[in-house]
Amino acid sequence: MQFIHLVEGAYSKESCNHLIDFFETNINLAVPGNAGDKKLNNLEIGIDFKNTDNSELLKKLYDNVLINMLFEYVEKFPLIDSVLGQWTVTSTCQFAKFESNNYYSHIHCEHGKRYPNRILAWMMYLNDIKDGGGTYFHHQNFTTNPVAGNLYIWPAGWTHMHKGVNAPKEIKYTLTGWVDYRTIVEEE
Repeated sequence: MQFIHLVEGAYSKESCNHLIDFFETNINLAVPGNAGDKKLNNLEIGIDFKNTDNSELLKKLYDNVLINMLFEYVEKFPLIDSVLGQWTVTSTCQFAKFESNNYYSHIHCEHGKRYPNRILAWMMYLNDIKDGGGTYFHHQNFTTNPVAGNLYIWPAGWTHMHKGVNAPKEIKYTLTGWVDYRTIVEEE
């Protein structure tokens, strides 16, 4: 079992297009991404779903899609809820744009020294990519299929090391976020 859960059509293509428009309209907020101390050739906008300045579309994505899809994952793997400590969907995510021939080429996982509280990661593709553009999971020998509105959820740890796959002729837009253990401050 790969523990990589696909929710096909989690978000409509029309809504994905609206999110891409939101990115392009707010391109002045975008900064080059990084992988630890390595710079990437992409642009990213940090999104806080609870920020009142963000679009209603982003708030609906968080409330109506992400929360439901993560509970679907927990239904599939119930020990997450019954054995692990309390967890929460982080209210922040990374909105990324990769121009053709630019991709997250560094193999990595979402949990580590810098982010020790991460349990799960999720990623949604916002556009269809015909040639490449997926995410390759090393230990599972599995590559995702980049289709607008498809949402993937997977464990954040070392067992799910992954990297992007080049899309040589197309732009790639993604949203990536996380599920973390609750901290003492959040529990109070």
